[in-house]
Parts: sequence; structure tokens; C-alpha cells
Amino acid sequence: MRKKILAFGDMHAGSFYGLLPPDFIDVRGNPHEQAPGQRYLWSCWTEMLGSIPPGSMDMVAVVGDTIDGKQPKSSSEPLTLHRLEDQVGPPEWCWREYGAGSRRRSGSLSRARDTTRRRT
Repeated sequence: MRKKILAFGDMHAGSFYGLLPPDFIDVRGNPHEQAPGQRYLWSCWTEMLGSIPPGSMDMVAVVGDTIDGKQPKSSSEPLTLHRLEDQVGPPEWCWREYGAGSRRRSGSLSRARDTTRRRT
């Protein structure tokens, strides 16, 4: 039996160069506007997803770096979302918007969320 799988990764949520939904609100209620590169990336993201008929995928696989992390080597300079709990928000938002109805396979979101809970 054939399966149709949408696989994407390296969202790098939290990075100045990563995926960020428009009008994102962090866990403390602060709004975050997209940087120009994030706006362009978001338009590419929505165009790609718009080309896939709803419900046509058997599975959505999120692989690779879903969040950017703390970036200690660069002193957090390329980050727009510095708290890990905020970085988990954009990938989870994308999953809710575009992954509903498909089987979920993503370890990165769970690990990031678990790490965040232990540190807060």
C-alpha cells in the first residue's frame, strides 16, 4: 500500500532566519512581528502548503531542527524568540494549522517542550 508523506524540517523557530507565523504572540502575551526574511519564508511556506490538497497526506513528518535553541556560541544574537517555551510555539501552531488529520511523527517538539518544563 502506498503512503503519501509530507516531510519538512529545519524550521529553526526562534531564529531571525526561522519560520515565524504572522502576528505571533509569545507565552507572556507579547506580539512578535516577522522580520523581512521571516515574512518571505512564511510566504514560501504557505505557498507550498497551499499546493497540497487538504487531507491528501497520510502522514506529516517534522524532521530536523524545529527550534533554534539558546545559541550560546553566538550569545543568542540571531534569536528573535529567546525563551525555549516561545520557540516551541511556531512549530506547534504550524502543526495545528496544517498537520491536523494526519499521523504525527515529531520527536523534536516533545523534547523541546519537556526541556522547557524542567527549566521553568
